[in-house]
Amino acid sequence: MKPLNFPKKERLKSRSAIETLFREGSKSKSFPILMVYRFVEEQEQKVMFSVSTRRFKKAVDRNRIKRQMREIYRLHRKEWFLKEDRGIHCCFIFLSNSLPDYGELETKISEAVMRSDINYSRAEA
Repeated sequence: MKPLNFPKKERLKSRSAIETLFREGSKSKSFPILMVYRFVEEQEQKVMFSVSTRRFKKAVDRNRIKRQMREIYRLHRKEWFLKEDRGIHCCFIFLSNSLPDYGELETKISEAVMRSDINYSRAEA
């Protein structure tokens, strides 16, 4: 069984890949989460998390929210993305002005993933 970690190879860091994701990607929203995703040819699953400096001036608050989002992704990624037979690049963006509760954040991220066509793409392909 593969451990539930979040290795560096799963982090979306390439500037060109990020620009392509936002230019050509699809969106799924469940306030306060906006999920931007794009299917790629490679068999890789890469994710990034973003919290705006405009909404949270303190780095402590931004880092706390990103840490919570990473933890939610780490725990649920197998049920969300395991069925995929192709790669995906994904970005989760936090949109609210107030600090979220962990349970609320978990349900909203799950809703955003379920509203997207990620889970249905295998049936279509």
